[in-house]
Amino acid sequence: MRENLIKLRGKRTVTEVAKDIGITRQMLSAIESNIRTPSLEVAKKIANYYSSTIDEIFFES
Repeated sequence: MRENLIKLRGKRTVTEVAKDIGITRQMLSAIESNIRTPSLEVAKKIANYYSSTIDEIFFES
């Protein structure tokens, strides 16, 4: 999951992406670091932001 999220984020900062998604920078950073698992609602927001699916981001390697 970590690699997928960082790759999708590209050159954008954690702060920029978190603000666009509507979560804190700390939460996004923790999700990217595999410290926290996102709720279904947050996972949907992230997937929508990246025009992807939850499965592609969080379950496929």
